[in-house]
Amino acid sequence: MKRSAVLLSLVFLTGFGGVAAAQTVYVVREANPFARRHVYLGAEAVGSVIVSQTGPEVFSHGAGVNVYVGFRLHKRLAAEAAWSPIFHQRSTDVASFTDQHLAMQSATLDFKLFPLLGRVQPFVTFGPGAYFLTQWTMQYYGGGVGFQAGGGLDIWLGRHSALSIKAQYRGAGIFDYDPIGTTSYFSMIAFSGGFTGHF
Repeated sequence: MKRSAVLLSLVFLTGFGGVAAAQTVYVVREANPFARRHVYLGAEAVGSVIVSQTGPEVFSHGAGVNVYVGFRLHKRLAAEAAWSPIFHQRSTDVASFTDQHLAMQSATLDFKLFPLLGRVQPFVTFGPGAYFLTQWTMQYYGGGVGFQAGGGLDIWLGRHSALSIKAQYRGAGIFDYDPIGTTSYFSMIAFSGGFTGHF
């Protein structure tokens, strides 16, 4: 009788073990937190090197800021709108245009492409822009259109924060910005670095 009870117990346990072994286990993987769709905001310090320029005036290299808001449309694509005032000085004295303290303002729309999706994300960026020449006090002189293209790195510190470094070529035509109607084309390389908050 005792032997029969032991055998019955073994059959019972074996049967339940078989049921447990046959169960399917589903593992839910969390979406990549560094490539999710979201809105982000950021600010950068910018240094701008004048590569070439047309027209009679010669502008110095400059420095300023870049403030931006963006939306990650896809894990490999983002759209970013930015405003960037870069402060320059003129290194020549032309009688028709005596202000020495000038700012190259820009309102831009960039598209960013991400080939890699880890914690460190290189990107390429390109897009159109509207450019304006003003006084440091924001008095308007003239404006035009241009474009910017370049690349950089987003270095994620966590799910909601990242450091960003970037280098861009910026080309802009500024029309009728002095009393004699001067038009100039500016070629610039902008280097920037800053902080981005991701929401």
